[in-house]
Amino acid sequence: MEIEKDILDGPAEFLEKTQNLLINILNELKETINIISKVDPKRQSELEGHIISYYKNVNELSNVLNTKINTMHDNFEFQVNSTIERLMVENQKSFKSEAEIDSNDEEEQGCSNIVLDQSPNV
Repeated sequence: MEIEKDILDGPAEFLEKTQNLLINILNELKETINIISKVDPKRQSELEGHIISYYKNVNELSNVLNTKINTMHDNFEFQVNSTIERLMVENQKSFKSEAEIDSNDEEEQGCSNIVLDQSPNV
């Protein structure tokens, strides 16, 4: 349950949590190698090759996650900016429409005033 909550956090928190998990995995693996090397020193170089490969894969995974998170963040930022721009344009149109309606109302009132002013003179 805790992991699900962390996944819902922002990109920076997600990346930090992922990196911490990977570091914990690597630390446990290092401890495992230390234990195995004490039991069978002849296999230590073979284990070192596997560990180097493991580190490279974990590093590549970290890079992939980092790239994906940055892309997601950029896309989200673009969507937010587009939405804000659209709303601003809609608001400007709305203000222009209201100004035109107000201007039309003033013209109509002016005409009716003229008509009213001319009525008693007829």
